[in-house]
Amino acid sequence: MLIDVKALLDLVATEVFDSRFSVEKAGSNDPTAPYAIQVSSHFDIERSVRIRVSYEWMDIDILDFGVGAILFNDDLDETKAIDIRRICRVAHSYLSGKAHIETRRRFWKGSTTTVMIDEDRMQWQLGRHSCHVPYP
Repeated sequence: MLIDVKALLDLVATEVFDSRFSVEKAGSNDPTAPYAIQVSSHFDIERSVRIRVSYEWMDIDILDFGVGAILFNDDLDETKAIDIRRICRVAHSYLSGKAHIETRRRFWKGSTTTVMIDEDRMQWQLGRHSCHVPYP
């Protein structure tokens, strides 16, 4: 049975993000485009992330630093719901200020930023051209 990823993302977002966060639909109205939401926090520093889901993959983009991570899941079962929940919890951790931002100077091309987030005793590393997503 095909899972409705739009409804699933909306359901998980309402579970994970409370009134301290604003959740808005993002992206286009094109039915072939992945469904996306943009979540912002309004703590001491305003932060924003975008979460996109499709039937084959899902990703998180930290808009403040231009970094992100992608998960591939083409299963048609409950593992998709688990992965959407994981990616929303990572977004919640970043928006709540629980991330470590590391900036390294590069020899020729300025600097590179990596955002590291510990979630469920596993470390996610979100970068501009690479990422590390732990799988349980």
